Amino acid sequence: MAIAEIHVTLKPGLLDVEGATVLKALQQLGHTGAQNVRVGKFITVEMSDALSGAELQRELDRMCQQLLANPVIEDYEIVITDAPRSAMGTATAAPLAPTGVTAPLPNP
Repeated sequence: MAIAEIHVTLKPGLLDVEGATVLKALQQLGHTGAQNVRVGKFITVEMSDALSGAELQRELDRMCQQLLANPVIEDYEIVITDAPRSAMGTATAAPLAPTGVTAPLPNP
């Protein structure tokens, strides 16, 4: 089974209103080192074994073009990995800095 991780972001040069709002809030909270924030989407799609290689890539591209991204204003990147079924549904988080705090995601 293939796992597709899709990162969707606004095209460079477009105003990211949500990112600007997050930046303002971070600075109001005292995080003065933050200079720019861009907000996007992270989508995970578990694909059947029936597709592989270029065919799998084409199918994922079609998904992005038709629904997952707006190609007029958004770019997307697809990363495909193989993952055992038992890995799905579990979450791991790594702190971005040694002082970072991580919390487990709720179990559905």
